[in-house]
Amino acid sequence: MNAQRLLGPSEKLANQIAAARRIQAQHKLPFRLTEANSCFGGGKKGVSDTFASALWAADFLLQTAQAGYASVALHGGGDGIYTPIEAVSAPAKPRPVFFGAQFSNHLAGCDLLGCAVDGTTSVSAYAGERGKMRLLALINKSALPITPKVLWPDIAARPPATIADLRAPALDATSGIELSPSESGSMVVLPYSAKLLAWR
Repeated sequence: MNAQRLLGPSEKLANQIAAARRIQAQHKLPFRLTEANSCFGGGKKGVSDTFASALWAADFLLQTAQAGYASVALHGGGDGIYTPIEAVSAPAKPRPVFFGAQFSNHLAGCDLLGCAVDGTTSVSAYAGERGKMRLLALINKSALPITPKVLWPDIAARPPATIADLRAPALDATSGIELSPSESGSMVVLPYSAKLLAWR
């Protein structure tokens, strides 16, 4: 496991999503995923405890939510490498995965819509509506800044407001991770970062 593999496409997840959709359609029951996280066996040091895992968590949680999962439980606890919250000492401390989960939580309660980015597989896009507000989460998993062309009707004519940016000093950073409000409504997504935009 390394950061590039972690942030790349997952055939296993795609197959599980397809199976979950078949089960939901057949039995009319919600699907819940338990004990998920970045890497089997408690995580891998240098990957699961770095900013790469925050970007992975944001992408993974939004991907499963868009697929109709009722919930996802991230495994953790104590001082495990991939735990979202380190709770061995007081006060408890957030780890990188926690910030990714917090980023995805901005779309909680939204009706998630189909959304695509033209011309790149390095950016994930997730769109949601909450009342009259439209939200767009963009996750850049590449080393280059990207200005994506988002294939979502009616947003291009209106400037967005940026609600939050998820960023860190480097992909392998274990500290300095920030999920913070932003004043910029730019569509540019910096290398290895995530951005949440809103149209009101």
